[in-house]
Amino acid sequence: MIIVTPADLGTLVRNRRLERDETQVAVARRAAISRDSLIRIEQGHPRVELGKALAVVEALGITLDSTDAERPSAADRSSDALLDQVFENLTREE
Repeated sequence: MIIVTPADLGTLVRNRRLERDETQVAVARRAAISRDSLIRIEQGHPRVELGKALAVVEALGITLDSTDAERPSAADRSSDALLDQVFENLTREE
């Protein structure tokens, strides 16, 4: 997943937490932050502390990698989000 916005990071964090069947409290404790801070990260709040976001990423075993690829356009991000939503809805129906 390409992370371009705080909302992208929030989606990644929330999805990983749910994949691992973990509560917000458990992840927040492991990351040594408050549950409220984790909620703000998952909601994509643009003013969360970088250190807290990185602590959560580490607590969930997420690896961040930088790339020099061009930033996707807003249209590309919208298309990707729509496809993700369609896929999620299809997998729920199974």
